[in-house]
Amino acid sequence: MKRFNLSGVILVLLGLAFLVETWGLVPGGVVGRVWPLILLAVGLYIFSVNKWRMNAGGAILVLLGAFFFIDSLGWLPFSIAGSLWPLILVAVGVYLLAGR
Repeated sequence: MKRFNLSGVILVLLGLAFLVETWGLVPGGVVGRVWPLILLAVGLYIFSVNKWRMNAGGAILVLLGAFFFIDSLGWLPFSIAGSLWPLILVAVGVYLLAGR
């Protein structure tokens, strides 16, 4: 039996959410503020599947979701999306290349 690919489903749903906002079917900015909550939810789901034991993938998703959500609310004195985003991409890429 083929394993369910949750990350693929998440990417498709995020893409569709941004398209719906681009097409004007939802008010502007709603998806931009809400999408980090999806990262948080998936990270917490990963923790729950692993019986709340430490999991690097879950921790990364929870931290990224929290930082991006706080950033989208404007509570930080700097923008994570502008200054930290490239570093996050590099860190995740190194993590994937290292073999998890």
